[in-house]
Amino acid sequence: MKVSPYQGVHLTANEARVLFFILKGMKRKKIADVMNMSLMSYDYYLRNIKLKFHTN
Repeated sequence: MKVSPYQGVHLTANEARVLFFILKGMKRKKIADVMNMSLMSYDYYLRNIKLKFHTN
């Protein structure tokens, strides 16, 4: 799947995919399953996204 970059924010490919699925309304477990990653990896990517967007 190709996800367009978020202007002005340098996200990794996995961070962009996680954010895409969050914005689509998917839940944490479903995103981890779809992306074939652990919940800990999901949490790691979400933490990085929040840091890059300067939010909590």
